Amino acid sequence: MATQTRSSSAPELLVATPRSTAPRRARPVVWWAVVGIAALALQAWIYGSWILSGDVHSVSVGRSQVPHSDRVWAWILQPLFLAGALAALVFVLRGCRRERRLTLEAKILLAWWAVMWMDPAANFLRPQYYFSSYYLNIGSWAPHIPGWVSRRGGDLAFTPMINVSSYTASVLAAVGGAKLMGRLRARRPRTGALGLVLVTWVVLSAAVFVTEDVLIHAGWLAWNGIPAVTPWAHSRWAIPMTEVLGWGIPQTALAALLFFRGDRGEVAVERGIDRVRLSGWRRTLLSTLAVIGFATAAQGVYAVISAPIGLYVGAQPKLPSYLRNGVCGPGTPYRCPAPGVPVLLPRTPAQ
Repeated sequence: MATQTRSSSAPELLVATPRSTAPRRARPVVWWAVVGIAALALQAWIYGSWILSGDVHSVSVGRSQVPHSDRVWAWILQPLFLAGALAALVFVLRGCRRERRLTLEAKILLAWWAVMWMDPAANFLRPQYYFSSYYLNIGSWAPHIPGWVSRRGGDLAFTPMINVSSYTASVLAAVGGAKLMGRLRARRPRTGALGLVLVTWVVLSAAVFVTEDVLIHAGWLAWNGIPAVTPWAHSRWAIPMTEVLGWGIPQTALAALLFFRGDRGEVAVERGIDRVRLSGWRRTLLSTLAVIGFATAAQGVYAVISAPIGLYVGAQPKLPSYLRNGVCGPGTPYRCPAPGVPVLLPRTPAQ
């Protein structure tokens, strides 16, 4: 009798492959780009409401006579600053043409334009500085910034040929600051990142001091400030060191962004871009938005520092009407900032 062998096979076990437990790697470029998008949306709303409200206007010089020297300086400085802006544009465009892409310098230039809406920040709570209305001006969008407190902020005589040109030419300050860091690193290789940044901050702040001092003596700009840290306080030539050092912060931040790069040439705000499923112009747009987000944060530091200083300024010197522009003082219902003069909150009667 033949023996039938029963073959049996072990049942196959279905083993589920566990999902990867590796932590998801961060993509800072996306975070910075979100900040950039939010900043662009906010300023689009500010500029749009300013234009649609009909508040765009040229501020008049008032009753004071503009000195002949101030008029001469006005027609020297405006084309001079415009020429500096054009030189910066040519520099950036040549770089883009040479590399056949949107360079980091071009992104920084766009970022400077994108933070210009924060220019009136020092006057947020009450006026600290004024522009001469003798220059070609378009008033200011300041009152349309959410939460704005200072009265008649729209009469800050924003001067496109000076202000816009200054922001445009600031890309050259970033390039110069980055080159300074490179030279310092070459001479002293052991200098750390903090040392490079601090030295560059001092140098760029010194450049801010010289520039603003020239503009003050030329009659375009007037400042008030905390007397203890303001050379020539209580006079028309006052120049607060808080403004000088504060404005040096975004200048230095963008210089550092240009200098410090990773192994692949990417800057800090572009970290993680290799893990984003974008290519071509979309990848360039993401990077540009990240640079704008970084610049907004840097300029925001200046704004946060400068606005509260308005609570502690000294007595404002007597200024002609073409500098006060009806913001405060004689001919207005508002007292100019000084110790003991309260800050007027919205809907508070003039005092």
